[in-house]
Amino acid sequence: MPGPDEICTVLEKRGYSGIDLGPVGFLGRDHRLRSRLEEHGLSLAGGWIDLPFTDADAFDAALPSLSVVLDVFDEASSGQHARPPLPTLADSGSDRRRANPGGGKDVALDLEGWTVLARNVATAAQLVRNRGFEPTFHHHACTYVETPEEIERFLDCTDVGLTLDTGHLILGGGDPLESLEQWNERVNHVHIKDARVDVLRSVVRDKGDMRDVWAGKAFVPLGSGDLDVDGFMDALLRTGYDGWLVVEQDSIPRPGDDPQARRRAPCHQPERHQKVDPVMTLLRIGVVGLGAVAQSVHLPLIKRRWDLFDLAAVADLSPTLLAQVGAQYGVPSEHQHQNLADMLDGEELDAVVLLTSGSHGGAALQCIEAGVAVFCEKPLAFSLAEIQLLRKAEHGQGRPMLLLGYMKEYDPAVLTLKERLPGMKDMRFLNVEVLHPAGSAQLAFANLRPGARDIPAEVLSKLVASDAAKLDAALGQDSPELLRRLYSGVILGSLIHDIALVRSLVGPLQKVDAVHYWAEQDEPGSIEISATAADGVRVHFNWHYLADYPVYRETVTVHHTTGSAKLEFGVPYLLNAPTTLQMTEKAGAGVSDSVTRDVTEAFEQELVAFHRMADSGEAPPTGIGEGEADVRVAQLIAAALAASLHATIGGEAASA
Repeated sequence: MPGPDEICTVLEKRGYSGIDLGPVGFLGRDHRLRSRLEEHGLSLAGGWIDLPFTDADAFDAALPSLSVVLDVFDEASSGQHARPPLPTLADSGSDRRRANPGGGKDVALDLEGWTVLARNVATAAQLVRNRGFEPTFHHHACTYVETPEEIERFLDCTDVGLTLDTGHLILGGGDPLESLEQWNERVNHVHIKDARVDVLRSVVRDKGDMRDVWAGKAFVPLGSGDLDVDGFMDALLRTGYDGWLVVEQDSIPRPGDDPQARRRAPCHQPERHQKVDPVMTLLRIGVVGLGAVAQSVHLPLIKRRWDLFDLAAVADLSPTLLAQVGAQYGVPSEHQHQNLADMLDGEELDAVVLLTSGSHGGAALQCIEAGVAVFCEKPLAFSLAEIQLLRKAEHGQGRPMLLLGYMKEYDPAVLTLKERLPGMKDMRFLNVEVLHPAGSAQLAFANLRPGARDIPAEVLSKLVASDAAKLDAALGQDSPELLRRLYSGVILGSLIHDIALVRSLVGPLQKVDAVHYWAEQDEPGSIEISATAADGVRVHFNWHYLADYPVYRETVTVHHTTGSAKLEFGVPYLLNAPTTLQMTEKAGAGVSDSVTRDVTEAFEQELVAFHRMADSGEAPPTGIGEGEADVRVAQLIAAALAASLHATIGGEAASA
């Protein structure tokens, strides 16, 4: 998918005056968002906000996300002289509705369901109005407001205006011209796109779902489907409609499709208030490693982002776990593999999500050499030698091929802090404190499947030997076992996230002055690191394993000459739990204290960035170069740790 500036440039050149928000953060935040829109002469037209309106508990949990999007509406529309943007509410639907495109009585809401939906829509609408905006509601395929009958019911039980979407109305069994005449007094937003009913009928006949509707290209360029474009536009003008007209083409092409084939000029292009949504590409992905992080984070998010990813295959060394998780996520047995090599040989994949333990250098190299983009969990590698092979392979492909899973660098709180920090000459001190309980305490909520106990011994022994050889390269063959465990398990296994976070805020550490290790009886114990970044900025890390501590807690504090900031991270695997950013700054002759919490999920944002990299070649913020910089710092820490332990160290770290 093209980046935000490319999209805005195309819209500007074609005379459009507005754009929808897209994913939160895609167009930027705060002044970056406003300046991007102003630079291209665009106003914000609206923005999609789907909520689980039919599930009372899920709605209450998701409602804070609406406030987050409305914050962005405030940022974008500040000083906007055109008509205001419309927050576009929609129902999230359900797996059952997505499995039954076109709807039907068997999947429709009952009276109680409509009561819950109406109550929750009223709550959301009031929140929108309290913020100074007028809401609109988008009927949509595979949700509980899809068919003409359901739209009628919605209009009867709410006071919210309607987004009339011609393409979704056609697929829901409606006639756009008749519906416009019938509902025109409630229509306050229009999405115009074309669709083919025969594709929907084919998907229904073959018992397909909504992904098949998109992949089958049910939504087509204007004028090539079942919409009477000229007739609809004439009817719309006769109603005196004076709102935004959003021009869309919901298409999910495969990589390699000709993008020019999708760039048809609209048959009828109104003169004002238009917007084009970017074309999405559905990527066929495989997930390798089905342990805790896969089950609690990545697989649920891949399922959530069905608009970006098609989970085509899974792999794990445990036959039991492979079968269980594969069945849970609907992956047929023929697409369940014992290892990465079998997956790459047996599947046609666009991308791989690599969630195994240990060094990922060898597995990532397999993917890149196969021409398959790879999302790689930390650590990238144990040794710099592995990373050099990755660099060479990526260079040979001629495009970015790897995104490293540093979720904190995609956290909206971190991005906000980076925007508001002063220059390096004003920075003074940065402190990181991590209180790390046992893994069971962090993942008690996740209902994980029992750990794998059926991995063949010979397979495990080969993996252990492979990682040992990589540790030999990094630390030397004679390095003591304690140093090897702390380097691989703590420094690269946990602290690497904080090393990366510090790099993103003040640049890579230039020098590690001292490292202290203690509490070995509570393995892995505690580590304290004192270091120096550019311009003499002092950095301290305090990492403590406290098995019975009640909750994971991580705090990053920054002091500079004009104020302070503090980031407070919670359990990393609890999706959409906000990171808290506290800022203390000068305000004229006084002081300003502010607190920001944003429920935008950092893990999800890095998956979106991965999609952009794999689809359009956009360089990720966390690629091989960033991973190499962090492993170099990790080896500086290992060398200082060896000195404090009076231990032998060799390999790459000896010359760090």
